[in-house]
Amino acid sequence: MSDLRNNPAYIKYYTFWTRVLLTGALPICTLIYLNIRIYRGILQSRERLVNRNPPRETELTHNRKARVRYELNLALVLILLVCIMVICNLPRLLLNFLEYFQLDNILRYV
Repeated sequence: MSDLRNNPAYIKYYTFWTRVLLTGALPICTLIYLNIRIYRGILQSRERLVNRNPPRETELTHNRKARVRYELNLALVLILLVCIMVICNLPRLLLNFLEYFQLDNILRYV
């Protein structure tokens, strides 16, 4: 390893915080926020559709309901993808935190 990689400030600020914030927290928070917005928008669309429909069932309202169900299913798929991303990135982030909290022990043996 180079001298830079053994520098505690480099490990603390670049290796840890940059990885955690730029490749962990920021993308995950952004995806969660956007998926919540999508899901709420679909639920609001569904509520408007239910409240606006006339009492009799027509082919047009049936198609609208089918479209809303389809969009809701797509939103659920997006949410599941975010959950899979979080699960897959969690071990990497945990290892980064472990390295951060063991920094003194690591540098002692280098």
